[in-house]
Amino acid sequence: MELVIIDTVENGLRDDACDGLLYVMGIHTLPNFVPLYVGKAERRGVTHAISANLKNVRRNKDRFARWGDKLAYHIGDLSHSLFKFQAYRKPTRKYERWATALFASRNPPILKEIAYLYIAPWTRNEQGPSSLPCSLPAVENEVIALASVQRGDRLLNVEGI
Repeated sequence: MELVIIDTVENGLRDDACDGLLYVMGIHTLPNFVPLYVGKAERRGVTHAISANLKNVRRNKDRFARWGDKLAYHIGDLSHSLFKFQAYRKPTRKYERWATALFASRNPPILKEIAYLYIAPWTRNEQGPSSLPCSLPAVENEVIALASVQRGDRLLNVEGI
């Protein structure tokens, strides 16, 4: 997973039209893929031309295109929920849901099913599933909407948590 993310981010950052990454975590392989979570890592940061989530991705594993191992990032928050280590805050409801959905056992951690991660660079005005040109935030919303219609019972994207 690490090398694919590193290569995808570094290649995307070489293309000025790349707006970031779209990612979908799910179970099963095509054509039976079931999306569990849809997200994005945008190229532009809040205050910098390159987001801290993508910058120096080869060396910076704590952010790692939103899949980093510190709190406020997917692997870090999921680990916090699984292992209940001490931190500046309690584990969040969002990642408690992830842990329950993904793991049959927390001690030791045993996945219910193999989880896959699909990542794709997103370029400006690329067409989303609706065949209309859209931004990275727009395609993220479109894919979440489609996933919620197809398998809303399994989708971990929840507004507000």
